[in-house]
Amino acid sequence: MTGKELEQLINEIDSGPLLTAPIGLKEEILARADKIDKRKEFSTRLKKRGELILYSLEVTAVTAAAVFLIIVSPLKNEFSTNRAEREATLFVKEENIRKTFFDKAHKIVYLGDFMDNLEKDDPKEERK
Repeated sequence: MTGKELEQLINEIDSGPLLTAPIGLKEEILARADKIDKRKEFSTRLKKRGELILYSLEVTAVTAAAVFLIIVSPLKNEFSTNRAEREATLFVKEENIRKTFFDKAHKIVYLGDFMDNLEKDDPKEERK
């Protein structure tokens, strides 16, 4: 199309009668706009739900990690001591056990000796 033909077409359209829109075009446009709004609303809800699920997973992971650390940290301290410290601790525990055992054994022997002395000093036996 040349420039003259284009100007002639524009003049014809401007001077001619106005065209009317097809019947139902307005309702169709409004229905499509409503569908678009519903899609946007649905996608927004879906996005928010996804964010909530992601946040919940993050909180769950952090909580699980915290519980894991609470459980593992006393074990870590127990295993982190060096061998010399563990052996020294065991030696002290063994010494305490020996001391307790010998103290109780000494008391038992002392009690036995005490009972023997009571029997020797018993006036009933002297009467016989």
